Amino acid sequence: MDNAGLLKKEQLKARNEKIMQGWLHKWISNTATNYGSKLLGEEENFSNLFMAHKNKPALITGSGPSLEDTIPHIKNFDGLVISTNSSMSLLMKNGIKPDYVHIFDGQYEPKRIGNLPIDDVTLICATFVLPEMVKFWKTKGKVYGFSAFDPEEAWFKKYMWYMYRDYVGIPTSGSVGPNAIRLAAYMGCNPIILTGLDQTFTGGKYRVDQYDYIDNKYVLKDFDHEEAINKQPISYHNGKQLWYITGMMYRTAIVGIADELRDKGLSVVRCHNKGDKNFYKVEGVLLEETKGIEVMNATMSGVWKNELPRYNLVA
Repeated sequence: MDNAGLLKKEQLKARNEKIMQGWLHKWISNTATNYGSKLLGEEENFSNLFMAHKNKPALITGSGPSLEDTIPHIKNFDGLVISTNSSMSLLMKNGIKPDYVHIFDGQYEPKRIGNLPIDDVTLICATFVLPEMVKFWKTKGKVYGFSAFDPEEAWFKKYMWYMYRDYVGIPTSGSVGPNAIRLAAYMGCNPIILTGLDQTFTGGKYRVDQYDYIDNKYVLKDFDHEEAINKQPISYHNGKQLWYITGMMYRTAIVGIADELRDKGLSVVRCHNKGDKNFYKVEGVLLEETKGIEVMNATMSGVWKNELPRYNLVA
């Protein structure tokens, strides 16, 4: 594997600390509300989907601009389609209804989905998404939640597990796209195929176009791609501008997850009381059933080289 451009451990740690500082208050508030209101209860535990799609291929669609070129080749995909929230409207505009949508953003509001025809599409979300989103989606389809977990952060151990100790813990992966890989693996999907995960702003676009659904028509939303791109910090390699650090982080996460699945299987976190209701222990567990799952790359653009096996969606 070519490691040029992958973030070093200390860089990842610094990035994670910055993210935690910005998001912690929102995550705690959302998690507490989802728990207290029972919006995410026993029926919504993602563990109910463990191995639900064993050995079924899964296609994960990110929002990288190259997804627009891939769309014609997805329509006949024989397997599950797992969409990130920001690629969902483009899929639907092109007649592709995802089986699952994954939302990881603690500030993603229902108004951003609008009137998209999401009936009977299942949502998989972290317990810290907006309660309004959980409530909204339940009027359309099923919802499953999981505990996002970072073993180096005390908050996850102290608060998340107090509220959601019966939920399966999925290690955080920095972004909705990489995180969806772990979710697909937990459901037993194999192979897991990535598309639209460019890790760069292909052709000067921040992401794929987004659409509203008004009067039975898909209407393009206004979006300033240049402004969004310019908000991202730039990374350099050997004195040359390489790509944006956000993309480096996601690419690092994806390669690490792929290696983990192939060589060891999926690592999840569980909480046990060992018979003592006053003492709970958080433990990491390797799922033997997921060992050997292959992560493949069908993304048609971006910075990818030979880190992952290629998958050709073109018939």
